[in-house]
Amino acid sequence: MKGKGTKRVVINFLPYECAAAEEYLEKMAQSGWRLESITGAFLKFKEIEPKRIRYSVDVLDKVSVFDSSNSNPALEYREYCHAAGWNYVCEKGKIQIFSTEDISNTISIHTDQREKFNSVFKASLPYIASQVLMLIIFTLNLHM
Repeated sequence: MKGKGTKRVVINFLPYECAAAEEYLEKMAQSGWRLESITGAFLKFKEIEPKRIRYSVDVLDKVSVFDSSNSNPALEYREYCHAAGWNYVCEKGKIQIFSTEDISNTISIHTDQREKFNSVFKASLPYIASQVLMLIIFTLNLHM
């Protein structure tokens, strides 16, 4: 859907798809669309001059899905990222999205890949468990 200077896209990405989401958002920026907000599975983009923007789609496992978007751990994490040169864009549950136009001088938010893997793994478990449960129920239903 397009409006004047805005575009809405339906994409429901999960915590383990963060790298793919980063690539998608960077391609959209090169096409002239900057991410503005996320509501559920709807991404809202604002039209801009095509440019290179680096995105970091990050899982903050210290935040519960029941916490408000401005809980203390989330605010502290955003301050840390802002000090490192990243601008907070929006969030979706445990997923925090940051961007920067200073691609060459901004360091990556995650320097420890093991820590990143653990936080993505912890945040992805409920989604994977629900998929396995659905598969078991479907298989049992077919068997009966």
